[in-house]
Amino acid sequence: MQYLTGDFIEGADLKEQDTSLAIKPEVVALIYRAFNTVTQGIAIYNDALQLEIWNPCYAEMDISHKAALHHGAELYSLYLEFARAGVFGLGDLSQLAQQNVEALSGEEPYWTDLMNIPSTGRSVRIRRYLLPEAGLCFTFDDVTDEIRIEAQLRQTQKMNAIGKLTGGVAHDINNMLAIVTGSLELALDQVQDKSVRRLINTALDASDRGANLTQRLLAFARKQALRPEPVDPHRLLPGLLDMLHKMLGENIGLALQVECENWLCEVDPNQLETAIVNLIVNARDAMPDGGQIRIEASHIWVDDEAAQDIGLPKADYITISILDNGEGMEPMVLERAFEPFFTTKDVGQGTGLGLSMVHGFVKQSGGCARILSEKEKGTAVIMYLPAVKPCFNSSEVVEPPLSVDEREKQVVLLVEDDPVLLEVITVQVQLLGYAVLAAADGERALDCLRENTEIKLLLTDVMLSGGMNGRELSEQAVQIRKDLQVVFMSGYSDDVLTHENSLDTDLILLQKPFKQQQLAEALNYAVERGG
Repeated sequence: MQYLTGDFIEGADLKEQDTSLAIKPEVVALIYRAFNTVTQGIAIYNDALQLEIWNPCYAEMDISHKAALHHGAELYSLYLEFARAGVFGLGDLSQLAQQNVEALSGEEPYWTDLMNIPSTGRSVRIRRYLLPEAGLCFTFDDVTDEIRIEAQLRQTQKMNAIGKLTGGVAHDINNMLAIVTGSLELALDQVQDKSVRRLINTALDASDRGANLTQRLLAFARKQALRPEPVDPHRLLPGLLDMLHKMLGENIGLALQVECENWLCEVDPNQLETAIVNLIVNARDAMPDGGQIRIEASHIWVDDEAAQDIGLPKADYITISILDNGEGMEPMVLERAFEPFFTTKDVGQGTGLGLSMVHGFVKQSGGCARILSEKEKGTAVIMYLPAVKPCFNSSEVVEPPLSVDEREKQVVLLVEDDPVLLEVITVQVQLLGYAVLAAADGERALDCLRENTEIKLLLTDVMLSGGMNGRELSEQAVQIRKDLQVVFMSGYSDDVLTHENSLDTDLILLQKPFKQQQLAEALNYAVERGG
């Protein structure tokens, strides 16, 4: 008869009693059922390292080749399979297998390892236990999904951290560029010398390029101002083909396939066009000797299983994919492809912001972007965008036209916490024919509004110091003055002006740095809207 000693009973202490506990038949049956039903693979080897017993879960995991899964199979044969699959790296396969088997027979009672099973591609955590009488017990846990989720979490945390840093830097740069652009435009109006005007215009062009770079950074950081609307891929994508053909040249073919009948995507159309152009440029650069690019759009339903894999809520989506048969990416490159400033191009040939902009824009729009790529076989970038049904009964809203003519002189309350930028914008607004009252924070602005009944317009930065942001200021200001019109200025939105990742449709927003003409249009539009 077999006996189960106190050493094997968790929580029992029979060592001092020198007794044994006989296993009853019903207990044996219970242990047998548990052994056969647990979702953990179990395999037990005797002191000669030969397979004695295993459970069904171990067999279903395909850890060992079916032909080697029998009583008396040597542990060495299993590890030789691993060695042939490259699990242990390069070298003599027999020696690698033998070394790893010998390592298992050490004195440590407990040992664990993580291994990729070549036959299934699954990741398995293996634990080894030394048996008291001699022999080894192995347990196998399939941790593929756990590792995938952990990797997704690490990637999300890394991208969020980079995004916060990027958004803050872009905000500060935009404020400085606003000072530069405003000052240069004011100086340009005072200079008649052609050579000096040429230099100022050159500096303005450089400022525009800097603003374009910060806009891409804000797109990655998901801090740009989006105005989403229902977009029909059947209309938008064919309208881009002529421009894209000219970009690609004669040695790269371009094909389009759209299959999303009766579905639209909820997205900012201008930013979507920019994202597609960026992806087409990347695909073109991956095919220096020519090739084929295909644009595909389709409607899909993301179910529970797919939602977990993609990292999106269960819903309807429009996928827009850019596929090429170019050089493809190495795994290490693929892992970092969405990071800003990461590029495999030579110095001066790329900023590394194209894919990061796409990633940020799609995430901010409520979707996600994925890259599938294999070296020498090509790349597919897939954008998942929220899908909506078309609404045929909605009436089109006609906005009042913008006017740049000189308006009747009105008082503008300007709120900006950067003193240099406050001075520059004050001059810009005055040159447009408005009277200006300036404040450095929200509390001073509210005091000014209470004391001056002639104020008709509030021109305020979104991010203000002093504990009150521009949105909060505007909400309190319109309580004081019901007919007050508000124009916001922003280096980035920082979610203050957004609702569900998009701008409220009735907001007037000036994205820093802005030109004098843009400032004039925004203020005139506010005047017209106020009647």
